[in-house]
Amino acid sequence: MSEENQPVPEKKKKKRQPQSALSRAAWLLGRREYSKKELYEYLVRKEFSPEESQKAVDYLSEKGYQSDERTARMLLNSGSARSYGPSRILANARQKGLSAEMVEGVLDNAECDWIEQARKAACRKYGEGPYTYDIQVKVAGFLARKGYNLDVCWKIAKNQNADE
Repeated sequence: MSEENQPVPEKKKKKRQPQSALSRAAWLLGRREYSKKELYEYLVRKEFSPEESQKAVDYLSEKGYQSDERTARMLLNSGSARSYGPSRILANARQKGLSAEMVEGVLDNAECDWIEQARKAACRKYGEGPYTYDIQVKVAGFLARKGYNLDVCWKIAKNQNADE
């Protein structure tokens, strides 16, 4: 027989060993930060018992592998990189089960110039002003959806100094 006609041996698939809730949660945290609520809900959704899931989340939090404050900082960094305003970042954090007080504390300590960030976002999308009234409405709506204060949105849309 020639080499071309020989049957190709099939690869044997390795059987996955069932994971514990703790090992699955640790693996997830190795990829990115998760809030306690997110981690717990994921584990329960993957058919781990609620008690086992809660024990795993508590253990990882106790050992410092999981931190809601680190999760809030990660959301702040990723949100500001996408030009999201503080309201949008806070809403995303609340959706992930983080407390408003902790997230507001992280936002207060952030070294971020929200007004300048909003101005840059508007310029990227609509160019430098001055804008016609139609474009002003679009700019204000765009910035409001990004999570900026309406006063800031309109001042930037009207090309006024937002610090006034």
